[in-house]
Amino acid sequence: MISNSLKLGILLAGLLVGLMWTTTTHAQTFPIKASVDKDLLPIGELVTLTVEVTGPPGLPAPSLPNLNGLLLIDRSVSSSISIVDGRSTAKVTHRYILQPTRIGELRIDSLRVTIDGRPFATPPIDVEVTDGTIP
Repeated sequence: MISNSLKLGILLAGLLVGLMWTTTTHAQTFPIKASVDKDLLPIGELVTLTVEVTGPPGLPAPSLPNLNGLLLIDRSVSSSISIVDGRSTAKVTHRYILQPTRIGELRIDSLRVTIDGRPFATPPIDVEVTDGTIP
């Protein structure tokens, strides 16, 4: 018969291993994220594409894909570095101000970055541009 304290110890060890695996897997799986501030807009209005890249210091900039009907108006970059338990992690945020050049469904292709020799990409992002105002 197993004592209650041994059962509790096994349960806690299992939870700790599971938590460490989940944290490590999540951090390694999603080093690049992209989003837009709106996915429905009238022609002439601007949309902001935000791309966040996380990893070791010295991260490369993501390659800007075909913008398919969107014109790059401006760009900016901000960065931060955090040190936790002696491990440095950088987060670089790229913001692209885009203006639609036509009406319809526009697609921003995948943004790509290579970190430590491994390629990563975002899913494409769709933006709908209308010829009038949005209710």
